[in-house]
Amino acid sequence: VAKKLSGHQGFANSVSWNWTGELLLSGGDDHNVCLWKPRDQKPLLLNFESGHTGNILGVRFLPGGDSVIATCAQDTTVKLHKLGPGGTKSTLTLRAHTD
Repeated sequence: VAKKLSGHQGFANSVSWNWTGELLLSGGDDHNVCLWKPRDQKPLLLNFESGHTGNILGVRFLPGGDSVIATCAQDTTVKLHKLGPGGTKSTLTLRAHTD
């Protein structure tokens, strides 16, 4: 282990690197998403509430840049988060089907 990153309360269940290997996402039991730049002095760039009501089980950068990420959780939803200036975000929720 090269470096320990502290940002979640509870377990971090999923981590994912961006395409260049410069940024790292994590999602955990606290329902938060952390955006990291592990090689920086202050590696935590952003920590935000995902809007999920269950533990986050997966996080991924979507192709085409580092501004859109997807999360999935035990609440049976997938959320798309668009990161903007200053760390603001907008979210689209995709709900599970029942049949």
